Amino acid sequence: MHLNVTPTMKKIESIQDYQEEYRKSIENPEVFWAGVAEQFHWRKKWNKVLEWDFKKPEVKWFLGAKLNITENCLDRHLPAKANETAIIWEPNNPKDRALNITYQHLFEEVCKTANMLKAQGVGKGDRVCIYLPMIPELAYAILACARIGAVHSVVFAGFSSRSLVDRITDAGCKIAITSDGGFRGEKSINLKGIMDDALEKCPEVEKVIVVEHTRTKPVLKPGRDLWWHEEIKKVGSQCEAEEMDRFSGVRRILDGSPDTLTSCTARYQPEVRLSCLREFPPGRTGEDSGRQLSDTKSTYSIQPPLPSGRWKKRH
Repeated sequence: MHLNVTPTMKKIESIQDYQEEYRKSIENPEVFWAGVAEQFHWRKKWNKVLEWDFKKPEVKWFLGAKLNITENCLDRHLPAKANETAIIWEPNNPKDRALNITYQHLFEEVCKTANMLKAQGVGKGDRVCIYLPMIPELAYAILACARIGAVHSVVFAGFSSRSLVDRITDAGCKIAITSDGGFRGEKSINLKGIMDDALEKCPEVEKVIVVEHTRTKPVLKPGRDLWWHEEIKKVGSQCEAEEMDRFSGVRRILDGSPDTLTSCTARYQPEVRLSCLREFPPGRTGEDSGRQLSDTKSTYSIQPPLPSGRWKKRH
């Protein structure tokens, strides 16, 4: 079926704007969401936008489509916007210097992180637990997982070892990424120690990659634990994006068992970017004062703004 689609994603300025857009989405959801999806690069376009059966219940989006979400976050901006800022990282200490991460640098770090994960046996469909503070490596890890088709489970770096066990077990993670520690104001949190406690009950985790952040000299378990800065030096800065089926998972969320959600790539990308752009106008810097890039924060902090090439994230 041919759809007469006009790609548009404007910011909602009033209740009247909202009602008009809502009306369009209800009266003809296929045309509405096809218009949103036309903003993206697809390896293969969909055969059908939407198919649903509320009696089962079952809803299918963008049938037949293939894509990789990181090509819309990174590759589409190169080389034209290579030297433009993609992410602004604000350190915990206000006296320390902020870091402006360009699209080129972000691309290279994501590719190196993806290659590092592949070197540890992570591939398409594997699950990776990310337990990191508010540091650039968090963004690199999330996008790297998507790059190679792995599903990431981001755990807020304030949760206990028990909560970490629940999330690692639920997702079936084979690799975990953490840091030696994290800062909350003047307080230092021993994230590696919390991870070690959790892994006593998670024997399925084969490797732990540790980012050196607080320089607290944690004990590394031989044969399991690896330093990020050492492993990243062993790999190259180019990594071909894995072609993903429209239903391939990109992230795993557990806010409290049994409330678990795996987001599928094709539906997830248009939906979150649409809501992001309608909340934050082009050029505005996003301020995240709540829980870091965890759970849905990882969604709205990284994957919707980066495709637009014009919205910056502050940590």
